[in-house]
Amino acid sequence: MTAADPTRAHAQRTPDALAYVGQPNRIALTYAALDRLVDAVALRALAAGVQPGQTAIVALAAPLAHVVTTLALARIGVASAVGTLPDRFADVRLVAAPTAGTAIPEVVVREDWFAAGPEAAAARLPAPGGGNSTWAIFGTSGTTGNPRHFAVTHDMLARRVAIGARTVPMPAVPRQLTRIGLQTAYGALRLLSVLGAGGLVAFPDDRDVAASLRARALNMLVMAPADIARFLRMLPADAAPFPDLAVVVLAGSIVPR
Repeated sequence: MTAADPTRAHAQRTPDALAYVGQPNRIALTYAALDRLVDAVALRALAAGVQPGQTAIVALAAPLAHVVTTLALARIGVASAVGTLPDRFADVRLVAAPTAGTAIPEVVVREDWFAAGPEAAAARLPAPGGGNSTWAIFGTSGTTGNPRHFAVTHDMLARRVAIGARTVPMPAVPRQLTRIGLQTAYGALRLLSVLGAGGLVAFPDDRDVAASLRARALNMLVMAPADIARFLRMLPADAAPFPDLAVVVLAGSIVPR
């Protein structure tokens, strides 16, 4: 089993259920659409020279691009790594625009990669490793002055998702607004836990956070403390409560005073 398998399973069981909303341009993707997009990006990565068994640094800031690309790499047996991983530990770097001074080949992930064409419907992708093969490589926070990186296998991810479901119980149908993406291990765990449960992940712009919470009846909020402090300052003093919000998780930075 790979990190991308639950998305495929939900695309088959509940194809019309919403999987992703938010950036860019308030896009909304069903599980079927997200699954086709993952296949399309996987095919384009292979065509660009990315090979199964490699480690790819994913240096993409846009939330949808990062989520889809990471799932696509898992689907073809390529390990994803955060942008802080030194080049000597990776085989290729995926970027939104060319950069200078890299020691490894770069693949530019263009916007047209994220338009699922008819080829994705008949995708013939290599069988991924899954299991004990590496799914992703993350960095520590660096607060000790000695930042390090650690690998997470597909099996480890599945175990962590199961543990996380016990330590942070989710609603029956989780609908999560998040500002912590796949750049951190905890952000990846929360996001893939929701997708694994057939829920909805929302990545709105700052100006859309409150509106998204209400319009999508979101019941989970995952933010860094600094982000939630900024969000609360943006709310008017007489703002109405968010009746559907059941779980709030703060992670990713020091709690501001």
